[in-house]
Amino acid sequence: MAFPTGEVKTITGVNRNTLQVWINLGFVSPSIEVAEGPGTRNLWSRFDLYSIALFRKITKSGISRNLVADIISKGVITQEMAEADIEKIACLFYVKFGEESVAGLILQPAEKSFFEVLDDLGLPNYDFIYIANFVEIKKEVDIGIDKVTREYWEARR
Repeated sequence: MAFPTGEVKTITGVNRNTLQVWINLGFVSPSIEVAEGPGTRNLWSRFDLYSIALFRKITKSGISRNLVADIISKGVITQEMAEADIEKIACLFYVKFGEESVAGLILQPAEKSFFEVLDDLGLPNYDFIYIANFVEIKKEVDIGIDKVTREYWEARR
């Protein structure tokens, strides 16, 4: 399913102008179709919408857009994950230590705590940790998608 830019605000809460700035700065990009001039448009996948919602949520918490772009570029959200049984995903995390960083997922049922996972990774003392509840982000996007889909079909009755 493809979503035009006009539906991105309804689904993710990100307005068109903000989204265009993020596109221009390379923070987000539509994976289905990229507008290349007059008469063309951006088309976004469900996966793209999860990434946009995650980008919005993390930047709203005060973290810089460049750092958030680094988090997302680590490939924490994958197409397979977006299509998987999301209830198995507890959270995603990002840890920065010096010039290095690592990102990943903790799955449910969690056999270990977040900090046990970090210990297993053998990370040195970290400078920064961010944990996001991806289940909530996905649910919010899915509710927005349901709303847009419902409005589409109601308008055609």
